[in-house]
Amino acid sequence: MSGEELGVRLRELQGKLLTLRTQTVTEKVEDPTAIGKTRREIARVLTARTAMHLASTGTGRGQVKDQAAEPAAEPAAKGGAKKTTTKTAAKAAGGPKK
Repeated sequence: MSGEELGVRLRELQGKLLTLRTQTVTEKVEDPTAIGKTRREIARVLTARTAMHLASTGTGRGQVKDQAAEPAAEPAAKGGAKKTTTKTAAKAAGGPKK
């Protein structure tokens, strides 16, 4: 299937899933397993679309595209400076042991 066909199929399946979910609320569904089957089919289409995209970009599993990215910034410390209690200050200073 081409990219366009996968997109059309995906929209069809998403519409079908919406219809099935609506039916479960408003009326009895003929096949209770239809929702799960439709979700799996959506996953298959998305997997095929991702595989096509990766094949077209030349990257595969475990590969990263060559990018001249800037180095990552250091994460900011949460909550600012660490609070020191009397007990930890005495330990750090080599104070009396209990």
